[in-house]
Amino acid sequence: MWCGDLECEMKVKEEAGLTSRCMPDEQKHIGDVCPICGKPAKHSIIWGKAY
Repeated sequence: MWCGDLECEMKVKEEAGLTSRCMPDEQKHIGDVCPICGKPAKHSIIWGKAY
């Protein structure tokens, strides 16, 4: 889950080296809050790392 803020996306990229890969059309509710900032989550997103 992700709040949708660009700041959170940049923090994940900086700290973990991950980037957002896709946002599924069919959103599955996994959690209520963004694990990065704790704000209410708005989207389910897939993170990945390119090699």
